[in-house]
Amino acid sequence: MIGSDMGMPPFDVFSLSEDVRERFGWSSDDLSKVMEQLLPAALNGFRYFGSTVPGFAEFPGAPSSFGTGDASPFSSFMQNASGTALTPFFGPEAVQNALAAQISGLTGLQSDAIQEMMPVAATLAIGQVARPFLQG
Repeated sequence: MIGSDMGMPPFDVFSLSEDVRERFGWSSDDLSKVMEQLLPAALNGFRYFGSTVPGFAEFPGAPSSFGTGDASPFSSFMQNASGTALTPFFGPEAVQNALAAQISGLTGLQSDAIQEMMPVAATLAIGQVARPFLQG
């Protein structure tokens, strides 16, 4: 909640670290290892798979196949954290599973837990894409 001390901001780094430590037994270093793999994957995935998001034609570096569409370019994938919502960043479900398995092999961490971190990486990636367009 904005302007309230009762709610936590989304993806608060400290809360996220505590959550993965409690749920998956990860250390802060484990979380860093996963995010070091997921964030570049999300950014590169967006360049490749992002054409599924309407309204991003005006973003620099966006795939040339973007068309015009919704008034809000975020509306089509920020509604939920399903595998479909992650498609613009990590591709179809089979690609998401393969990516999680590969990162699991590199880090030795649980593949299902890595998949739970994908929405966080996608959120950070869209922030990187949108940052040049924000005033302030």
